[in-house]
Amino acid sequence: MASDESNENEDPIDRILDAFVYAPIGLLLDGKDLIPDLARRGRAQAANARVLGTFALSTADSRVQTAVADVERQLGVLFSALSGSTQGAGTGGGAEQSTKSTSTASPEAGKPKTSRAKTPAKKAAKSVAKRSDGMSAKAKPSSPKPPSVGSLAIDGYDTLAASQIVSRLEGLTPAERKAVARFESANRRRKTILDKIGRLDAPGGV
Repeated sequence: MASDESNENEDPIDRILDAFVYAPIGLLLDGKDLIPDLARRGRAQAANARVLGTFALSTADSRVQTAVADVERQLGVLFSALSGSTQGAGTGGGAEQSTKSTSTASPEAGKPKTSRAKTPAKKAAKSVAKRSDGMSAKAKPSSPKPPSVGSLAIDGYDTLAASQIVSRLEGLTPAERKAVARFESANRRRKTILDKIGRLDAPGGV
């Protein structure tokens, strides 16, 4: 206790001097006697550490080998169980499929085949429907092909603006205006031109 108290009361500067000045000096003076003893103790510690390390490695190696063997054994048991279950499922599935096929085929085989003869009423209805479809197709008139731009009564029609064409419509005959309307409806469909032709060709049109 007295030594602990003296160490606590020692000046920090004295501690620094002891560690970095006086202790190295003492080591230099007594090194010849201390170094062999320290080297001997170091060799003993290194030998002990080497023996302990070798023993730890051998123990760990044996434990690892035992664990690997256990895992391999468990995997073998698991694989054998899985292979047995898949084989059983395959044979059972085939038997179930065969029973299903026979069960589904047996009702159809027992039933007598009946010929599906068409009644006269159904035949008559179909023939009437075909005739009506043919008549409606014949009754539909084919849409006339629009005239070409070269056949119009206005020269350079495709190069003129709508206002220029509207100003020339009054000088055309109704048939010529009709051709212009058909061409315009099939192409650019300009509302100003079509409205003007409609007003001109209407009864009392302007």
